[in-house]
Amino acid sequence: MDQPLELDNPFWRFSLAVYAMPGVQKECLSLQNEAGVNVNMLLYCAWRGAEGDCPTDVELKRLTAVTRAWQANIITPLRETRNHLKRTGVIDSANAQIKILRSKILEVEFLGEQMEQAILYRETASDFRCSKDRLAAIDANLALYLNIHNRTLDAVPMLKSNAVLLSQQ
Repeated sequence: MDQPLELDNPFWRFSLAVYAMPGVQKECLSLQNEAGVNVNMLLYCAWRGAEGDCPTDVELKRLTAVTRAWQANIITPLRETRNHLKRTGVIDSANAQIKILRSKILEVEFLGEQMEQAILYRETASDFRCSKDRLAAIDANLALYLNIHNRTLDAVPMLKSNAVLLSQQ
């Protein structure tokens, strides 16, 4: 029997905190739009590093496959629908209703993102290699994931520095 999803978990709280820090959202969304990077996987790598954990290449690829399916089947269709409504030229009398609909879709998309993070949290291996150097772990995790998208750590300076900040608290 599958373990229930824990929506309010340490990974979720870390993500909310780091994503709210200056420059992180812009950096993450830029990578999402330009390179197809999954923001939740990026945050996951930063969080595991902040915890001193390093997934193996095999484990990271397995988790990436899990999130790729969730993104393709749940998140992307919601995001595309929401963005389509934003671009659609509608008559003025319908604008208020369209905005309400977009807002509700955004709420469901946000819940879907939270559920994806809960899936990652549940799937976290207990046998990750541990590192006493959290900065090195953050770097290693982010570099490993970004390499899949032909990007380097230079693409996430704000995420990296803020993850380091949170790891020291």
